[in-house]
Amino acid sequence: MRASSATSSNGSTTPPTGIWPPSWERVLPEKATKTAQLLSAFAIFALSFVLRPIGAVVLGAWGDRYERRWALSWSILIMSGSTFLIGVIPGYAAIGIFAPLALFLCG
Repeated sequence: MRASSATSSNGSTTPPTGIWPPSWERVLPEKATKTAQLLSAFAIFALSFVLRPIGAVVLGAWGDRYERRWALSWSILIMSGSTFLIGVIPGYAAIGIFAPLALFLCG
């Protein structure tokens, strides 16, 4: 049981450095250096860790007040919707500064 818990918690605490940030290069400004793009990607990724407790408080209160199934359904819908939107954000060359802004709002 401990090995299973340690393995599953590792996925939510370790950022996937080889998967997400390099694919975000098309969304971040092209004039920036690779290091600045990578740091910007990590800053956007870190935002999710900052906002998780706030979402837990809000959806937890709604779950207690109305129904836990409703809160769980909304949290799954919000997570899957923002993941989809991150995948379809046009590049920086197409919409300019709105690309990183959209990534920031979906992240």
